[in-house]
Amino acid sequence: MTGRREDLGTAMILWTEAMRQDPAGTLPTDDLDLADLARFRTIEDWQEAKVNVLHGWVPVMVEDARTGEFETRLGHPGMIEEIVQDMHKRKRGRDAARVAGRSALKKHKIRTKMRDMGVQEHIIKDDRAITALAEHFEHSELYITPDNVRAAMAEVLGYTGDVTPISSARDR
Repeated sequence: MTGRREDLGTAMILWTEAMRQDPAGTLPTDDLDLADLARFRTIEDWQEAKVNVLHGWVPVMVEDARTGEFETRLGHPGMIEEIVQDMHKRKRGRDAARVAGRSALKKHKIRTKMRDMGVQEHIIKDDRAITALAEHFEHSELYITPDNVRAAMAEVLGYTGDVTPISSARDR
């Protein structure tokens, strides 16, 4: 198999196979393993195409996660950089989702405690007030208990329990 088009196809096969390897983005150094991954029928055909197909791939030292030993594999600097960036992007996404989940749970607990305490519904439905209370609990590391919610409402919102709904005040 010779020719630029075939070499590009084989290179793409190896790039996709490299993503399935452990660690991702690397290839084995053994010609038999590489010929098998690249779907060559004979080692001779592989060795003919090898120089063009592995353009840019360099030996890298990687640690085997199971044994802790180091081994030499092939890595492509461009691919490795992409993988690292993708891993960081995914981690940031997971971290952001985790923070959002914790915040939503705090807000739910605060609303539940406020309902149990008999706080007026218009206050419970006020997203800005609930967000401010959730931030307060995030920074104070207090448990969300009725006493702590009551104290936080007084400290953060200035709520004393004497609030009269606007609709009631107009009827006077």
